[in-house]
Amino acid sequence: MWINRVARGGLLMLLALVPIACQTSCTLAGCIGGVSFETEATAEWVGSEIYRLEICIDGDCYQHDVDPNTGSTGEFFVPTATDNHPERADVTVTATTPDGTKTVASGTIVFDLFQPNGARCDPTCGSADLRVVDGEVLNTGT
Repeated sequence: MWINRVARGGLLMLLALVPIACQTSCTLAGCIGGVSFETEATAEWVGSEIYRLEICIDGDCYQHDVDPNTGSTGEFFVPTATDNHPERADVTVTATTPDGTKTVASGTIVFDLFQPNGARCDPTCGSADLRVVDGEVLNTGT
């Protein structure tokens, strides 16, 4: 009987230490999630060399002016959520030419999620590379 009490006491102590041994130590590294948008293919979609792009990701909108004559082409970065980043987001891209013509494409994108402090530590950020092809928003490089 004395052995049973000692064994139970040892088991209870072992169970009390398990949470301490399983705690995760997290660093404080942060991250910025976002979308890199490729504009060169968009010029073909819009049919104009000078235009304004508005990219809306889950309702948050950003604008970027594109003018191949001044070198403002290539890619631009749109920041997204910094905490609890979603796996997917609805995206709308509106291109407006100087004469006011608007062309719209939309779709759902999938983010590559990453956690700079480890799998059990915040934050969770996401990244995606996008382009518009034939009026459809597509992930590239995921």
